[in-house]
Amino acid sequence: MANQAPVAWVTGGTGGIGTAICRSLADAGYLVVAGYRNPDKAKTWLETQHADGYNNIELSGVDLSDHNACLEGAREIHDKHGPISVLVNCAGITRDGTMKKCPTSSGTKCSTPTSTAYLTPAVASLR
Repeated sequence: MANQAPVAWVTGGTGGIGTAICRSLADAGYLVVAGYRNPDKAKTWLETQHADGYNNIELSGVDLSDHNACLEGAREIHDKHGPISVLVNCAGITRDGTMKKCPTSSGTKCSTPTSTAYLTPAVASLR
């Protein structure tokens, strides 16, 4: 882990609003980890960011509907880049619309706006 910049994880970072947030954070000096769902789109998106001079943006494809995947994804980002200082929940996923229906047992899935029920505790557990 050679990164000295604070780390920001932006779920849904490869979308329209997510891109603007990623670029703003990168301009502010963060190493930005943009979350994505479509690997092909994400690869092209990252090439564009780097071509535009945003070399402090990276990618992470974490299944936000899976509790264990969120824990593992947060750990991978932490281990590769350093502690996550900023978490921006920008992914637009909704299946049932209520966080209280999100179980945390192994193998279960949840799909709320950005799966905040999984991400925030996952990142907080690394502090």
